[in-house]
Amino acid sequence: RIVAGDFTIYWRWYGDASWADGTCTEVLVRNDGPAVARWSLELELDAVFTTWIDEGGAFFWPSGSTLGIEPLDVPSLGAGDSMLSWYCAEPRVHIVDGVVVAVPRDAVGLGVSE
Repeated sequence: RIVAGDFTIYWRWYGDASWADGTCTEVLVRNDGPAVARWSLELELDAVFTTWIDEGGAFFWPSGSTLGIEPLDVPSLGAGDSMLSWYCAEPRVHIVDGVVVAVPRDAVGLGVSE
């Protein structure tokens, strides 16, 4: 679990325990603060992916030892809401930190940008 401002990031490995070179990872982002109109997530990893296999629930951008995540369909996240996504890749990495960039719902239309 990682607390990033008004957000909590939960992650866990799942799937085939015999897959020693990689794993599938679920990432859940929960909004513990006010509703946001748009958000994205940047995770810091303890290693660099060598093979990207599959994903779901979000757009993923691996780049070096970081992983960018953006929602697939609805960019907003209400107070108390969460979004679940997943990916499968090699090697099996630990998520060591995370940053959520969010635009509050009441800031939309006021010239506020990410």
